[in-house]
Formats: sequence, C-alpha cells, structure tokens
Amino acid sequence: MAIKVDISHLKPFNKNIETVEVSGHLVRECLKDLVAKVPAIKEVIFNEYGELSEYINVYINKEVVYTGVLTKPVKAGDELLILYMIAGG
Repeated sequence: MAIKVDISHLKPFNKNIETVEVSGHLVRECLKDLVAKVPAIKEVIFNEYGELSEYINVYINKEVVYTGVLTKPVKAGDELLILYMIAGG
C-alpha cells in the first residue's frame, strides 16, 4: 500500500528528499516506515517519549488533523504532508 509523504519542509533533516513512499494502514505505521527510510527525521517528528512532537502538524490529503493523528486510517493513494511549526516570540 503506497502512501506518499511530503517531507520537503523538514530541511536539513530530510537529506534533500522531498517525498517518500511509505506503507501502513494508520498514520503511525506510515511514520514508522518513514523513519526507517529517513532515520534523521525521527528526532524532528517524535519527542523523547516516542510521541508526535507538539511542533509537528500532519496533513492527510491537504487537511490538517489536530487530534488523534497517529490513529487515523490511510489508504493507498493518500498523501501525507508533515510540517514543522515555528515557535517563539
């Protein structure tokens, strides 16, 4: 099952890779496969407890998912976009 993940906004952690094809039935499974393919991304998208970082937004087919993103189902042909939010003041 191919899911396309856009990681173009996660420079310099993405090794200049803009998209990665992953597999999984849930967003969590797709992100696990993504980390297996681009290990440097793990420190950006997950915190030290293995939870999704509070600074990461995940979009499924161009719609942001605010709650329960890791348990959202995905299917072949879906596209994920991972954005790192900028924080500060």
